[in-house]
Amino acid sequence: MVLVRSELLSCWPYRCEELEVELHRVGLQTELSTFDLEAENYMVVASKV
Repeated sequence: MVLVRSELLSCWPYRCEELEVELHRVGLQTELSTFDLEAENYMVVASKV
């Protein structure tokens, strides 16, 4: 079974590198990231390790 969670944030509390570290800390791995320093926002898809 696949559970999908999505959140739309009005602010970005983590820098991209910090978010990846926190995802790994809770047992998730980054599958996809649209991070671009020039972009206003980005999307990260993570899955359970």
